[in-house]
Amino acid sequence: MRGFRLLCVPVCAFFFSVDLVGSTAFKQTAGADILVAKEGAGKQPPWQTVILSFYKGFSTALSAAIGDFVKTHSADASLVSNVLFFWKSLGDELLYTAVIENPRQAGALVAVWLKAVQAFGITLRESDNKGLDLKSTAWLAGFPLKNREVIFQSSSGQSADKVELDNDADASVEQYALLNEWYRESGGRKSDMQLDFLGTSIDTGFRLTGFSTPEKMCISIELALILCMSLVTGWGTEIKVQYDGNEVLKGVLGGREYPILWISVYTHNDVAMLEKRLLGARDHDLNPQAIVAYCRAFIASKDLFLISPFIYKCGTPDFEAIEPWYIDWLISRKSYLEKETEKARLKTEQSASDVESPSVATDAVAEQGAKETVERSTGEAASYFGKLGTRA
Repeated sequence: MRGFRLLCVPVCAFFFSVDLVGSTAFKQTAGADILVAKEGAGKQPPWQTVILSFYKGFSTALSAAIGDFVKTHSADASLVSNVLFFWKSLGDELLYTAVIENPRQAGALVAVWLKAVQAFGITLRESDNKGLDLKSTAWLAGFPLKNREVIFQSSSGQSADKVELDNDADASVEQYALLNEWYRESGGRKSDMQLDFLGTSIDTGFRLTGFSTPEKMCISIELALILCMSLVTGWGTEIKVQYDGNEVLKGVLGGREYPILWISVYTHNDVAMLEKRLLGARDHDLNPQAIVAYCRAFIASKDLFLISPFIYKCGTPDFEAIEPWYIDWLISRKSYLEKETEKARLKTEQSASDVESPSVATDAVAEQGAKETVERSTGEAASYFGKLGTRA
């Protein structure tokens, strides 16, 4: 992964959500668990079997979709290979994330995701578990201004890069050290740490899932803008952005309406699509340029809440331009963290000098340990902001 997402290089991250529709009915079957326990020794309750099959089946479908893309489009294999990571599960909902490094990658990942959802959706609809289907959502989140990565330690042990803070100190300083450790070791995958995400874009994505259906994959306005600007129609998968008007999303845009933009998931041969044809309904053939103009105007009108998406050093002028005020904010953040790190350094030195040592030898050990802690803390400031400092 290129750079650090918290406080160094601005990053555009992709989030996908897939939800098993209809699973609630299985879990609400009265007495099902007790009946199975009494009469079916060794068997699982029906709803557990459904959920676990969903976990396994969708993961297999996603891997197959990625594999098919790599075989068919070998020149573009890097767009989807080893970039989409499982984030977490929320009961019957699975969440994945990826870092977007160029506009074409957004289209490639959407194409792969749609194929996986379509393939596993057909499997569900043709299974014995009638009434089950999938719904999916996709959105973008920019880091580190509107959204933040956060690290949780699963063990009680102290991190090697632990920064000692006063109770009223800014917790982001500690996160600064933990994230540096997360990305530095084990390729950003440490067994005693859990990465999570916070921010307005994350909240927006979860709110949009409420408007997704098995047919419609809702997408954020930033993703719609990137897809339509790059004129991506998909690699063997048709990607047409549709619009259903605006809706109020709780906690989003300060209570103002948000556009419901979506991509059709069902293929032309699905029963639902054939039924729509019989009724004379069809998707609107929206002009991508019209969607781009609308998205840009909407984002500009909500400039206190939204930022036009950009992808740092992506090589495409339309997408890599960074507003000057954003650079100013990063520089001020750099300065703040340097000051807080220096305060932590002085605190560490003071604590070391206050400890009474039984011998000169142990004093020397403590002094060396304090020195290493100070060097590590100050070194991290340089590692986070070295590239930004050169640019500035």
